Amino acid sequence: MGTIRKEVSEIYLINHPEDESLLAPFLSGFYVTWGRERKEYNALLKVFFLSPEEHLKESYGFENEILLVYAPYDAMEPRTLQAVEQIYAQSPAKGRVETLNFFLVSDAENVREWLDSYTSSRQESRIIVSFTRQELEESKGDSWFIRNRLNEQFFGRDLFNYSLPLVEDTYFFGRQQLVMEYLDAIKREENKAVFGLRKTGKTSFLFKLKRLIESEDIATAVYLDCKQPDIRKSRWFELLKEISNKVAKSLDIKHKKEFTERKASKAFFEIIEKAKNKNRQICLMLDEIEFVSFVAKLDIHWHQDFIEFWQTMWACQSQLKNLSFVISGVNPSVVEKDIVNGVQNPLFGIVPHKYLVGFSEDETRTMIKNLGRRMGLKFSHDSISEIYKWYGGHPLL
Repeated sequence: MGTIRKEVSEIYLINHPEDESLLAPFLSGFYVTWGRERKEYNALLKVFFLSPEEHLKESYGFENEILLVYAPYDAMEPRTLQAVEQIYAQSPAKGRVETLNFFLVSDAENVREWLDSYTSSRQESRIIVSFTRQELEESKGDSWFIRNRLNEQFFGRDLFNYSLPLVEDTYFFGRQQLVMEYLDAIKREENKAVFGLRKTGKTSFLFKLKRLIESEDIATAVYLDCKQPDIRKSRWFELLKEISNKVAKSLDIKHKKEFTERKASKAFFEIIEKAKNKNRQICLMLDEIEFVSFVAKLDIHWHQDFIEFWQTMWACQSQLKNLSFVISGVNPSVVEKDIVNGVQNPLFGIVPHKYLVGFSEDETRTMIKNLGRRMGLKFSHDSISEIYKWYGGHPLL
């Protein structure tokens, strides 16, 4: 049987005695170790940390404390979950609580239905174990109430069934050494490229890198998915305008330059120069680079436009030194081929690249065990070794 720690009673509950009944049902398996009010995204939330007892750690694979958030509102809104994400990103929650799941209590009677609808289109959402304040109050004396709800949420969801790129850190595993290497390169304003087979996690890798760039405020990162028709069908000068508009909007730069075929390079140069005057580095991230290159199959104008586009980038980077780029794709010939249509390839020799291979056995083990525990699955050492051999560490098991 858990207890409410003295610090929570003396610092929080003494001013909010009405919340003791809210915490009581969780004492059948948790210790309440921390409690405060937090206001984020104009939502005032009551936040607690719960330390699981050993039998719950064993049953559900908990390794850290669990975040409990109470939203005292009669209606659920997206800002509540945005506020929770902000809490996760800040001290003391950051690095202290479980990242894959949390408890959410609301006064809204339809909290479960609302969450089902809200998270159904968000593949990477954390496991949210939800309650209404009323049902918690009515569960007094039922020591299995919390565990029954945990069973419903944890063991009914296939956490391995992800096929889209990961846009959040929740389910990002492995690649840490490579991520840090590329992040250091961007800090030095150097270029990088990553290539690999389909579904090896290249886009997820770029998203992770972009999140780190932004969180550490290293640069203004501009991401482009080059397979999008509006991107790949653009001429080189139109794509320069697209990038320039994104940079200008991010940095509040005013510009009315023409991006014609003759003037686009100069206009782009001036945007990057204005960014330099604001002491801002620009990191351009181009995913699926083949679609806007001399190997493009759909839009063959890029067989010629590739040279114009990258000559502009190369010249701008050489002169201003506040522009770098990270490119990603399947075909590394875009940076390895020295001559394109009789002209020097602007990317040759200036973009060091690596191949994104499968996870190591240790990384595979970490991913499988972490996700498996949340689903009520236990994998033996030998079973994970066999899975690793079957799939070669491919992250899309």
